[in-house]
Amino acid sequence: MPVPPLHYPFSFGISKLWRFSLPGLIVGSVIPDIECLFLWIFFPSLPDHLFLHSFIGGLTVGTGLAILVTHFIYAPLMPRIFNIDKRQMNETCKINRMLVFSCMFGVLSHLILDFPMHQYNPHLWPFVDPFLLVGPCVSIVALLGFNLEAAYIVTNLIFHFVFLIIFLGIFLYYRRNPDRWSIMWLGDALDVVSSKENDSPSF
Repeated sequence: MPVPPLHYPFSFGISKLWRFSLPGLIVGSVIPDIECLFLWIFFPSLPDHLFLHSFIGGLTVGTGLAILVTHFIYAPLMPRIFNIDKRQMNETCKINRMLVFSCMFGVLSHLILDFPMHQYNPHLWPFVDPFLLVGPCVSIVALLGFNLEAAYIVTNLIFHFVFLIIFLGIFLYYRRNPDRWSIMWLGDALDVVSSKENDSPSF
């Protein structure tokens, strides 16, 4: 999996294509990985991708967690770290339909991005054995003579490199903009605020 910050470019791109809440997308895109930390600490013998990396778990519990984290943690924390308007952040992170859809799409983006680069995928759990779903990119790399574990590592290195370059590209593109932190962590807040009681996202 990409380390959580490297899911960011996917979220940023979605927010530019469709009118979603960027904070909801960002938090949703990293929230499934909290189970990895939990499993590493308390159940190290288990695979680190389980319930929150399934569509059933991610789109229900994962979305719920993302909504709470966005509203109660992201909203008050980010203006303290970066030069972001607190009022706009609070307005964007209010719990409403826009935030729910954004968090859900963020979680979905995480699951989609993870699928091609893992040697097992619990996306269709409990209906399909996760170890029967090998990511297509891992399978392609394995055809070059790597075993499955090595193919997984190589695939992850490639994805990490690509998404790190994209992340740096986004930062460098906006580096001279005085509102760069708002653009990168809040998104088009004025559009979101003016869409008032936040109808469903526009596609």
